[in-house]
Amino acid sequence: MRHISHWIGGKPWSGEAARRGDVYNPATGQVTGTVDFAGRGEVAAAAAAAAAALPGWRETSLVKRASVMFAFRELLLWVPKTYATWADALGSRSVRSSGSASAGPVLARPEVG
Repeated sequence: MRHISHWIGGKPWSGEAARRGDVYNPATGQVTGTVDFAGRGEVAAAAAAAAAALPGWRETSLVKRASVMFAFRELLLWVPKTYATWADALGSRSVRSSGSASAGPVLARPEVG
């Protein structure tokens, strides 16, 4: 089974989560892995890493920052379309006619413990 953890400060987090949740295959509903839920400590570490990265980001040219943000936007727009196509090809009934995905179990939900 696959385990998904946090990515903080540009590297995988090496701690042990107090809480975890199941990851589901949206086409079958089967559990395919686990995901760590972030507690206060993990959120604080991520916020500190983001604050430490801010000076470098601030010094990056506006053109480069805009390029990075648009690339991120395109990735966010690509993932649901790709998932919907994949799920539809597998015959999943969790894909609505609009092309957006909707599975029985929650696919992803941000949580802070």
